[in-house]
Amino acid sequence: MGQLKNDMIDYMIIRGYSDKTIKLYTNCIKIVSNYFMRSPLLLSTDELYNFMLSLKKSQKSDSTIHIYYESIKFFYSMHKMNYIVPQIDFLRRPKRLPQVLSHTEILSILNKCKNLRIKTIICLLYSSGIRLAEVINLNKSDIDFNRKTIFVRNGKNNKDRYTILSKEAGKILQEYFLQYNPSSILFYNEQDKNKRISPSCIQRHFKTLIQKAEITKNVHVHTLRHSFATHSLENGTNIFQIMHLLGHSHIQTTMIYLHIQTNDLSSITSPLDSILPESNKLNANDTLFLQIA
Repeated sequence: MGQLKNDMIDYMIIRGYSDKTIKLYTNCIKIVSNYFMRSPLLLSTDELYNFMLSLKKSQKSDSTIHIYYESIKFFYSMHKMNYIVPQIDFLRRPKRLPQVLSHTEILSILNKCKNLRIKTIICLLYSSGIRLAEVINLNKSDIDFNRKTIFVRNGKNNKDRYTILSKEAGKILQEYFLQYNPSSILFYNEQDKNKRISPSCIQRHFKTLIQKAEITKNVHVHTLRHSFATHSLENGTNIFQIMHLLGHSHIQTTMIYLHIQTNDLSSITSPLDSILPESNKLNANDTLFLQIA
């Protein structure tokens, strides 16, 4: 797999694939090769089909299976062997809305955070909507306090963009500069200022803060990005502006947040509230019909 892997890496690099995608796809093909103990170029369609079946039987998630399938399709397309890939029609995956933290929960997380570096990172993630990888990739020079902007370099799909630097995030960044004195890399590794902080370090701290804040929702660092988009929409920000700030290529991707916002729901009167207005106090007998048998 050595030379095949190198060729695959070169093929993806020249076409502008991200390091994350390159690592993901090459690892998948390596696992396929190890599974059969021979070169993937020598496999048959039936063998690839059986490999996909084995993933399903081993209880791999649908998203993981899709990644393997896309990796396989890419590899054989690269070698002009598309005919080898089995045609598998996957069931359409249900579209689930992402979790969003409330304003109270965001404040609780920040109040529980005593580490200034992690608190600064969380503030930037929530106040600007940038991704975890993007905040890790920030340099000190990417922060413009005068223009109140953050320059995001090499975001998803290798796109550069600007996003907002909020007033409060700017204040905590100034404190961070005074205490940590970053030279080039904004959030560096504590053991080596020439290395960036690792994603696992931020994720580990965030998980601890979620537990301390007693938040029972299934959330992770990326939830801060969802929360930024949803809260911005609820505050009246134009969805096309949000699309630009998030770095989305298609408005359809941003439209999902229209289904998450709840401020419009508060203005809707439930039929129950119409027949039982708050001004009419119910006595104990009146409430009996509301109880579940």
